[in-house]
Amino acid sequence: MCASDTELAPFLENMKISWVTEKAMLRFHEGTIGGIPAAAVYSGVCKVNAAIAAELLVEVFGVDAVIITSELKGRK
Repeated sequence: MCASDTELAPFLENMKISWVTEKAMLRFHEGTIGGIPAAAVYSGVCKVNAAIAAELLVEVFGVDAVIITSELKGRK
């Protein structure tokens, strides 16, 4: 789960996408990364959007774990 589209991009580049599903105005990308089933979503920066995305990942897509990314700015 990513808060920005720039955070999501590297995952999508490495993901073999099977299909894209839209729910609650969010776009979920489903497929595999390294042969492991995965779902990726850009939730936006709002805590409410993140909570909705996490709930949908678990309830609709049946994920076992949610990984939340964070873009670090200004790090070298």
